[in-house]
Amino acid sequence: MKILEIREILRLIDQSTLNELEIKNKDHRILIKKDSMSNLHSEPVERLPIQTDPTSSLPNVFVTEDVESTELHIIQSQFIGTFQPNVKVGDLVNENKLIAQCRVGGLNISHDIYSDINGEIVEVLYDIGDLIDYGQPLFKISGKKGDM
Repeated sequence: MKILEIREILRLIDQSTLNELEIKNKDHRILIKKDSMSNLHSEPVERLPIQTDPTSSLPNVFVTEDVESTELHIIQSQFIGTFQPNVKVGDLVNENKLIAQCRVGGLNISHDIYSDINGEIVEVLYDIGDLIDYGQPLFKISGKKGDM
């Protein structure tokens, strides 16, 4: 089974009312379980500190003169799963620096997301724990390849 097929299955399960899905073939067995009761109780608890954290509002208001005169670069997700950023607005990043992870909880898989340019994080478009999908923009970075 290809990773894109697994991603699509995970996305469909997440959007459905199914709580469990098992797929078997001669080479692989995939079991996906969704615990809807724990999700109902854990999500608000996780998000409350994020909403009250003063740094979470910075992506909406943080702008410098350098950013206005510099081209913004968008880092897009190549994966689906739960977003775990490792940087915040104002952080300087180098090309190939680990800036986030995308975790697929049901499969205990974690995908690393790296910066492909040198620059400054201008905006983080998702909060910790948000579900992200393939192709969604995750970060806005001011800078150009090879700068810094």
